[in-house]
Parts: sequence; C-alpha cells; structure tokens
Amino acid sequence: MAGLASIGRSEALARRVARGRWLLHDANGLDTISGGQLLDDTGATDGAFGTGAQKGTFTATLTWAQATQVKPLNFTSKTTRIFTAKFFDNAGGTATATATLAFSCPGSEMSAACDGVCHDISQNDSRYGSCTNACAQTEACVKGQCRPAAFTDCQFTGEPHTCNEFCASRNKQCARKCTNNTGPNKKIAGQMFETGPSPNTCANPRFTYTFDYCDDVIGAPGGRPFQCCCTQ
Repeated sequence: MAGLASIGRSEALARRVARGRWLLHDANGLDTISGGQLLDDTGATDGAFGTGAQKGTFTATLTWAQATQVKPLNFTSKTTRIFTAKFFDNAGGTATATATLAFSCPGSEMSAACDGVCHDISQNDSRYGSCTNACAQTEACVKGQCRPAAFTDCQFTGEPHTCNEFCASRNKQCARKCTNNTGPNKKIAGQMFETGPSPNTCANPRFTYTFDYCDDVIGAPGGRPFQCCCTQ
C-alpha cells in the first residue's frame, strides 16, 4: 500500500459523536484495499472503517460510549487521545495515520469524567474537586471543597421560604447532611418544631417535622421555630 493521501480529523465532545474521513490510494489499485481499524493509544480496537461514497474513501464513527467502553475516560475539564487509523490491502500491505481527538464534559472547568460519566465536581459530595475525593457524611461539597454542615440556631417562621433561601441569606449553602431524633442514618435539610403555647423555642418539642429537601417550603401559622442545615 503506497500510503494515505489525506486524513480527516474531528473533535469528540461529551455525549457526542466524532467522525473521521480517510482518503487512500494503493499502487495495486483501490479494489485491493480490504479495510481498516481505528485503534486507541493502547492498541485496542475502537471500531472498523466502512467504505464511503467515493472510491478509496473510508469513514469511521466513534461515540463517547465506544471510547469509554474500550478505555474508561477519566479526566478533569478536558483531555485528548491519539487514535491510529490502520488500513490493509489484499497483498498484506498496511498504512497508518494518527488523529488527535479532544474529549470534554459540558459545563464549567469544574467538571470531570469519572469512568466515562460526567460530574460537576464543584458540588458533588462523592467527588469534590476530582473523581477520587469524597466528603465526610457531615460535610458538603461547595465550589470543589468540603465544608462541615450543621443546624443553625433556632429561628421562627415568617413568610414561607426554603432552607435554600434561608442559608443563602447567611452566605451559606443548604445541605442534606444533618440528623435528628428520626435516626442517625437519615439525612435532612431542616426541621420545624411544635412546642405548645409557651415557651416557643426549639427545646423539648412536642412534635418535630423534618424537611427532607432544601427546597421544601418552611412556613406555618403561629410562627413555629425551625432550624436549617447549612454549611459553615
């Protein structure tokens, strides 16, 4: 095989498809070209080339799923891989050429691919700042860093709002990381108390109502006291 006349290159983005176009010529004639394979930088096969509409033209399609199945994608922000197109003819000849494909996850630079799955590592408690870091059970990931979370001091309901809004008003972030007497394994975002006519405090409540999520609405007639779970 005499060689490759031209090589098509393209980029692969997260969950998208990369397509490459290769135009070949062979001293023994184009009919002698038997096919080709797309190999990654370890030599593993990621796909086969199909014939194009033009004689001597071969195309290959590489999806994100195909690339990570052969070799899991693990990176922060973005990465590149070098792929090799290897073609064969009936006489035993081969020709190769390389193409560099770029892979990235959508969103900000605080995004990462962990075993082929994209995550926002700026607010992922299981993967803060990288794929291998995890916050403690009582911590929450805020802008890529683990911060402890705890109940605020006793508050009283006025206009209905959420723990998301309440924590933000204190320049903090709501987190489903706090526990109460419902059990140590249940993580909640906040709690509200029924304490009777007086004293109206968070101490010794008759009943406790929990907020499982940060966007649950807080508010009840009579201004019942409450606490939200906020980062410190």
